[in-house]
Amino acid sequence: MGLVLNENLHYKDRRIFYSARIARIYSSYFIYLFFSVIVILPILLTRDWKSLSFSSFLVVIFANLFIFGSDAIMFLQSTSNRLGIEFTPNFRESFPQLHSFLVIPQAWSLPLELTFYLLIPLIYKNRKIIYLLFTLSIVSRVVTITYFGNIDPWNYRFFPNALFIFLTGTLLFDLYKYISQNSFFSRIDSIKRATVI
Repeated sequence: MGLVLNENLHYKDRRIFYSARIARIYSSYFIYLFFSVIVILPILLTRDWKSLSFSSFLVVIFANLFIFGSDAIMFLQSTSNRLGIEFTPNFRESFPQLHSFLVIPQAWSLPLELTFYLLIPLIYKNRKIIYLLFTLSIVSRVVTITYFGNIDPWNYRFFPNALFIFLTGTLLFDLYKYISQNSFFSRIDSIKRATVI
């Protein structure tokens, strides 16, 4: 994203950047969703949909249609309380496991990616915020793994814990730019170009 936002002048307009990301992800997702429903419809019909509360049913449908929430499902469980849904630190201990109602279970990573796309144009120019978020993400990872354990979904499906991975790419692009502008080879190259002219 560092390279994309730095090199593509069209993306200076956030609306163009967001539109391009949405078009790229959602067009592929909906095509894949359509064919997946056709292929696995018999399996989906065998799921115990009646065991879901109304709230958890809505969350599952929303996550399947709009991608957002397919990661959050790993932190939720259907309940018989007034809300019908609640937080769970370990989805394996819940019944029914909400992720089993996802048509494309492997799409859990897309909400993390989309959330990063929403965030990066807002913070890309401010390196202090990027360094702060990078540090907070690592702290979040250490705290949650210490508290909940190094288990799924905390180790890689929780956005605050994964943010530093996304930001690493941006910081590495900064390092690349610095090296390419300040290295011995770039100076030699600029001297060669100056002597040719």
